[in-house]
Amino acid sequence: MESYYLDIFLKIFVTYGWQIALIALLGVVILGVLKYCNIFSSIPESERHYIYIAISVGFSIFAAAIYIFICKGEADAGYLLSLAVAMLALNQAIYNIFKVTKINALARKLLDHIFKRATNKTKEKPPDETT
Repeated sequence: MESYYLDIFLKIFVTYGWQIALIALLGVVILGVLKYCNIFSSIPESERHYIYIAISVGFSIFAAAIYIFICKGEADAGYLLSLAVAMLALNQAIYNIFKVTKINALARKLLDHIFKRATNKTKEKPPDETT
């Protein structure tokens, strides 16, 4: 079953190009870190999905504009919109692959480790500076 999702990801990667796939993956990572940090815990569970979609749409439009500026120089609004929609679709596909596979648990363990190390570093006492 997991090879099926890997095939989907590779097809998306080949279809849209590595730059677009990387940008869409970055959007999923950013949203995942925000969710992991419980940024949205004060919002009722039933309304969080709308916030997630709004963040994904905003990120896709912003990322498409930056991509066009860096790679193409200039483009019309139609191209910006089509690229943003393609990024959003890819973002949602990657997110769904992420949620139904074991990548979700792996990402949580990785974030647990990163935050544990970061909090241990901040709790360490600074060295005495008397010399």
